[in-house]
Amino acid sequence: MKRFGRFFLLLAAACVVSIAGACASSSSSSASAADDDDDATPVSDDDDDNDASPNDDDDDDNPPAALTIKPAFPPTAAPGRMYGYQFVAEGGRPPYKDWRVVHGHLPPDMTLDADTGVLSGTARQEERLYYFIVQAGDSSSPPQRALETFGLRVGDVSRPGPLLQKARYYAEIYLARHNMDGLTVTADQPDDPNGDYWFSDLGDAAFIHGNTSASAAFRYAVEPSDETLQYAQLHARGLRMLSDVIGIPGLLGRSYAPADAPFNPEQFQQFYPQTTNWHGVGQYSNYYWGGNVSIDQYSGAIVGMSLLYDLVPDDSVRGVMRKSITDVADYLWAHGLRVYDPDGTPTTYGDFRATWIDGFPMFNGVSAAACLAWFKLAHYVSGDAKYEEIYETLAYDQAYAWILQRFM
Repeated sequence: MKRFGRFFLLLAAACVVSIAGACASSSSSSASAADDDDDATPVSDDDDDNDASPNDDDDDDNPPAALTIKPAFPPTAAPGRMYGYQFVAEGGRPPYKDWRVVHGHLPPDMTLDADTGVLSGTARQEERLYYFIVQAGDSSSPPQRALETFGLRVGDVSRPGPLLQKARYYAEIYLARHNMDGLTVTADQPDDPNGDYWFSDLGDAAFIHGNTSASAAFRYAVEPSDETLQYAQLHARGLRMLSDVIGIPGLLGRSYAPADAPFNPEQFQQFYPQTTNWHGVGQYSNYYWGGNVSIDQYSGAIVGMSLLYDLVPDDSVRGVMRKSITDVADYLWAHGLRVYDPDGTPTTYGDFRATWIDGFPMFNGVSAAACLAWFKLAHYVSGDAKYEEIYETLAYDQAYAWILQRFM
């Protein structure tokens, strides 16, 4: 698990830096899973984004903003019907040009106009998903280049596509068998007729729940509705409960469980001080939770928190995630970038310092990435300058950026 967790830390850091940098929206990844989107940008005679004149005021003292291609979900292409879709560039120096597909493939008989960025053609009779990366350039000298990932479904526009069908079916199974009071768990007996599912893998539930929370965020981004909002709210609640059950803001547990939940009998047999299992506090005194949390579990959580915040704008989700993210950042800074169980014992693998590995003084690029990600994300969601100051202090004054680059 530890080796796999280190790989996931790289994914978590890359995901959060992408979000917090505001240069590549998280929805870029979710676009490849899109089947339909009512807000997609159609071809329009009134759209002059790609025909704008260069700004004569731009010079070397006033360089243009970075060129980007706007992330979007192109609508489904109906077989046998003419299709048109306008990709949109932003920033840089217009006019935009040199549009091309640099990776992946367009549907047969469809082309991308190099001068206008219009995708057009008549799709063949088939049901298929196409994934591709679009590149565009601007009129700077030398020109800027931008890339963005897209997914396009060819099929019957009156029916949900295969990925949407899969997402809905997955959600049904998840709610029936793998949701324990908001937390994602494994079911050892998923088909038990009496609902005695034997929930397990509670040592890694925070890590796993971060993944499923990301899927809930992606689903809402593709199919916003009351149902998918409630699904996202459920996952946000689970992420928040990882801390609320403990009663220490920013300290996450590996898992939590109501005392009467149908978990595997081997789970939560003994408690502190015999083990790192604990009883909840306050209104959660009838809950159990797993301590000795690791960076792995925090990194799973940050993926779910960041994507729920970014892709589900409803405050019932975004507000909860903002509080959870800033709580973690505040906790880490107040505790010297280490994680402690409630008795004051440092957890075995909860050290976010970039100069230690498993208790030994060594440069640790993984911890540097994980640590910087939390403070960058906290600044992004709150706008509070203190998190940016902490980030700058760690990244440059304490050389975390250098450590990350050389010891990842």
